[in-house]
Amino acid sequence: MVAALTRRFGDLDIAEEAAAEAFAAAVGRWPADGIPPNPGAWLTTTANRKAIDRIRREKSATTSTRRL
Repeated sequence: MVAALTRRFGDLDIAEEAAAEAFAAAVGRWPADGIPPNPGAWLTTTANRKAIDRIRREKSATTSTRRL
């Protein structure tokens, strides 16, 4: 998963952090909700969304800093 995220986003740090956050989300959610039918897809989708969220946050922070 980390390799696919790195390939998609071009940043190993973002890929590793997104994968770790996805696994943490799974540990928090799956005991209560049950394991999804396709856990690999769930993890990959969650990691992609976490990476996109991080990129958006960084972009927003940069934009906010420029306004000041």
